[in-house]
Amino acid sequence: MLWGTWWFFGIEPPVAANTLSLLCGLATLVLGYRMLQRIALPQGLERVRGLLTGLVLSSVATQRLFLTWLSSGLETGLFVLCLTWWVAEAARAAALRDPWWPARLSASAVLTALTRPDGLLLWAATFLLAWNARAWRPRDLAQWLLLLAVPAHVLWRLATYGEWLPNTYYAKHVAAWPESGARYLACFVIENGTWAWLLLAGAVAARRAFRTRTHAWSDASRGLIVVGTLLAHVAYYTLIIGGDHFEYRVFAHFALLLPIATVWLAARLASRLVVVLPVTVLCLAAPHPIAWLHYVRAEPLAPCVPSAFRPVMAAFDTWQTWLTQRSVCERHSIHREFCARSSRLLPKREAGQAISFDDRPVLLGFSVGIISWALPNVAIIDVLGLNDWVAARTPMNRPAGLTDALPKLFRHFDLDNDGRLPKSEVLIALASLPPEQAAGAARLLERDYDFDLDGVVTREEVEHYAIFYQERHMAHDRMAPDDYIVGFRPNVRVVEQRVIVTPRDPPLTDADIVRHETAFRARLRH
Repeated sequence: MLWGTWWFFGIEPPVAANTLSLLCGLATLVLGYRMLQRIALPQGLERVRGLLTGLVLSSVATQRLFLTWLSSGLETGLFVLCLTWWVAEAARAAALRDPWWPARLSASAVLTALTRPDGLLLWAATFLLAWNARAWRPRDLAQWLLLLAVPAHVLWRLATYGEWLPNTYYAKHVAAWPESGARYLACFVIENGTWAWLLLAGAVAARRAFRTRTHAWSDASRGLIVVGTLLAHVAYYTLIIGGDHFEYRVFAHFALLLPIATVWLAARLASRLVVVLPVTVLCLAAPHPIAWLHYVRAEPLAPCVPSAFRPVMAAFDTWQTWLTQRSVCERHSIHREFCARSSRLLPKREAGQAISFDDRPVLLGFSVGIISWALPNVAIIDVLGLNDWVAARTPMNRPAGLTDALPKLFRHFDLDNDGRLPKSEVLIALASLPPEQAAGAARLLERDYDFDLDGVVTREEVEHYAIFYQERHMAHDRMAPDDYIVGFRPNVRVVEQRVIVTPRDPPLTDADIVRHETAFRARLRH
């Protein structure tokens, strides 16, 4: 999509990404409106359908969870749109399906799976829905054939890259991490008001348990498939992955789906407006207070709430600290600031394009997006492995005792005690250190801790990386081996919007690169 927009309209990706995310969000609201119009309401509530629809869409449009993903170059806006489309089609009652329903359901499943690998779960569930619908006429079978686009793409990936899944999966997934996922989910439930929806769902379930109404098996099983698929997605990120590096990104689709489900549940709890309206308003208002309070005051929230809620918010604050120390649920403001700081430090793309790729320039980085846009002809080795096969498969190997040693080492180097460590102070301090510590100190500035590439290590950066080397760290668990990096002989540095390329002697050849990469891949495979 970014490439097509760039090629056809001439709008560059950094600009087009935000526009496309916004359009995806608006299209998601349109889908939400159509889903609300399909909900069966008791006769007493049908006359206020417009009011309920307006309340839901207004609540969603002002939710922090929804607004967060109306911008940025991540795929979240598109994934939420495709997943919402799939839910809209999958939950459609048999009486409301037209002859082209299998094609729409298949297309939504395929697009979701192609947008993000966890969409494969929806793709697999579509086969269950096809079986449930008993749609096996020749025309239906031809429409179900659209589902073959997903295995075709997976086989293409295997043939092209030699892997079944994208490299980011191997970089991020080390082992099951439920202790992180449980905190991530609990914070989501508290901050986004999901607790109110859960109470409503429990009340409806309890009420219906004492009733003898029967439902067609096809309708009941269809609901179980849809809800079960969404719950399996939650369980995967909670129990296996441990949440997500970006704040609630993997739960973003619930910003619309839960408010829609609120109307459906409230209508089944009671048929009188005097009951339905207050319940709906409470559930729709619940996602706002804590989320916006956290946006305004990114500090412990317990002191800011009434005393009755402080124990819960104190637990929330503790969980949030635990998560952020491990790069889980990092807020969009952190990434926005990192983006702005990186943009100030890097040269303009026009200047970066002047660097030739002929000499195979190589730069180390802890991220690749902004750097690679500014330096399109420079090879970026992502030390964390998101775009590097070797780094993404290197077992975790953290130096023992580094968490306590790094701050002490920083204080030893910081001669003027200003919290900043330029290279001049490092060179002075090196003279008094043993050789093994001197070697580590040299790497301090050159590779490991100058995260913003400004040539100065700060106390905050060192404290961050002291935590960074704990046992687990979302999307930062794996690190490229030192000898792997050395083999590429990195020769590019960025200093105050200037790019310094140091000529190599002898030059780095393609044969050197292939030989080096092949050797490390063979080592990791064995």
